[in-house]
Amino acid sequence: MSETTPVAVAVEAPVAVALTPMEACKQVIAAATAVDGVVRGLRQVVQALDRKEAVLCLLAEDCDNASYTKLVKALCTEHGIAIMEVPTRQELGIMAGLCRYDAEGEARSVVATSSIALTKWGVSSEALSFLQAGL
Repeated sequence: MSETTPVAVAVEAPVAVALTPMEACKQVIAAATAVDGVVRGLRQVVQALDRKEAVLCLLAEDCDNASYTKLVKALCTEHGIAIMEVPTRQELGIMAGLCRYDAEGEARSVVATSSIALTKWGVSSEALSFLQAGL
């Protein structure tokens, strides 16, 4: 019989990605989507804000309608709902899942949206803690 010698295998620890507010937001939206906690579109967002069902509202900075922005900000302020601004409507659409992905994993056919609201947080995570601490 031949003897086998044990071989030591080095396992690298996963590299921790620095958590930014936008990365945390993406992770929290993905978790909320899994529990059906994301509403999209002006009508649904305004209803969620007015009913005080929303826990967080995300608004695009490049929204082209000033009255839309004013309405969403006023409802958030009136009901004490946290609001976070996202740089572009395209980016908010991608985070909300309003797109299709091609074979390479790139977002295609993105539907731009000016606001979304989270009605449920989803599972608790490091990203959720980071985001809640920043609000």
